[in-house]
Amino acid sequence: TSTGKLSILRPGKFYWKTSVPLEQTILTNGKTLWVYEPDLEQVTVKALGTSLDKTPLLILTKRNTDLQKDFTIKVLGDSRYQLTPKTAQSGFKQVTLQFKNGVISELDLINALNRKTLILFNNVKLNPRISDKQFNFKIPKGVDVVKS
Repeated sequence: TSTGKLSILRPGKFYWKTSVPLEQTILTNGKTLWVYEPDLEQVTVKALGTSLDKTPLLILTKRNTDLQKDFTIKVLGDSRYQLTPKTAQSGFKQVTLQFKNGVISELDLINALNRKTLILFNNVKLNPRISDKQFNFKIPKGVDVVKS
């Protein structure tokens, strides 16, 4: 179980920092994805290019028209939607989104290895002002950089 903070700016940007049990920061400006793990003194850097659908959190940053192009969407009822990627190259098999009062409350992911991840959203704030600076990572001195 992890606890953290998530910020999303459409299109294509997110910042996710977990603090418990281990600190980790995952963010993208839509072009580059950084995964920073302070305990390992390491940051992984990846150019996103056309692989945006391989990062499940980026589903939340896409425009609705993009979703319909990239996913088969099934309405499950009770404000639940199941998204299945249309391409086999995706890094996951399926995502189910749950909404309460029009606000996302859960993201249930099944990855390519049939492992399940459940993300629960609390204290969701819609349309807050977020600076673009939050979505660019400055690599700390002395940290190993792994390019993938």
